[in-house]
Amino acid sequence: MTSRTLVKLGTRSAPLLLFEAVERGQTEVLAQDVGKGFSTAIRYYDGRSTGSFRIQDELESLKKPLLTYIQINGIENAVAKFHTRLTAFKKQLETNAPLTKLMDTFGRAYALMVVFALITDYWEQEIPATQRGAFQQASEEIRSASDKAVTAFNTYLEKKIADGEITPFTRLEDLTLGHKQLPNIENGFIMAYGKIFQVPWEEFLKEHGLQYTEEETLDTASLTEFSGSPAFPGRSAGIVRLVFLSTDLPKVGEGDILVSPMTMPMFIPAMHRAAAFVTDEGGTLCHAAIIARELKKPCVVGTRFATKILKDGDRVEVDANQGIIRILKKSSIRIEVSQKVFSEVAWTPFLPIRR
Repeated sequence: MTSRTLVKLGTRSAPLLLFEAVERGQTEVLAQDVGKGFSTAIRYYDGRSTGSFRIQDELESLKKPLLTYIQINGIENAVAKFHTRLTAFKKQLETNAPLTKLMDTFGRAYALMVVFALITDYWEQEIPATQRGAFQQASEEIRSASDKAVTAFNTYLEKKIADGEITPFTRLEDLTLGHKQLPNIENGFIMAYGKIFQVPWEEFLKEHGLQYTEEETLDTASLTEFSGSPAFPGRSAGIVRLVFLSTDLPKVGEGDILVSPMTMPMFIPAMHRAAAFVTDEGGTLCHAAIIARELKKPCVVGTRFATKILKDGDRVEVDANQGIIRILKKSSIRIEVSQKVFSEVAWTPFLPIRR
């Protein structure tokens, strides 16, 4: 069997039901809309956060269907269709529709977000120059609306978790077929092909003919600066606060530098306090970039390694004019990230995948 290469698209934390709703949007519904969708997302939960992966060849095979969809339907019509689906989801949320119906409607809106997100991240230059500005504006509009919808859905799920109706690991089949929660799922799992696998990551890859190469090893001891893409200009110096989950947000104080794999809507109160943002992932239309422009705060995205290079208490300068993060002083004491039992974590929402 020829091994297929995985590409990592992001790191997120969310209730399993939200992952399932997103998955349906990216597979079944996307295929219905544009003629082709992903065969699966591969999500690897390690007991703290979830890495999202795609098969590289599948990503490339979506280029033509997505661009053709925009060409045939037009930007305005595609945006209008997205808002129609989003409005249906909001109405169902307001009327407390059954969770199974909410997941379906959310997935339908999410599929059209995927169309704009993937083109923006990978193939924006394929959009005719005369339409590119309109496409960028539409993509940012859809991203902003998607953020709000994800936050609303996440809040809805959090309440059900708090009320004991579901758990963070409840699956759709648990609701529809009355199945019990899988034992020890809170310790880690792999979600792929519509199933949950409770096997080591390396074993899963081998059994399914997949390969994934970890990021290169860095010599962080001698590193004094690294770079990413400027998302909003400016310069600011401050103390690093690493944020992976919403339980990490209280440690971000006024003037601190918020460093995260990728920011999420529930990070916004902390982003108001922070002086600048640095992310591992993201592009010009990612959540961190959009909020940075709104708050007019320096922001560097797509550094790939910021959360591995920096630790809590480091003092850094964020030069978002050049996209450079300079380490001014390394901390000798690490502020430990919250190690609460997984089932007690205050969930942060899953966001549209961005490079």
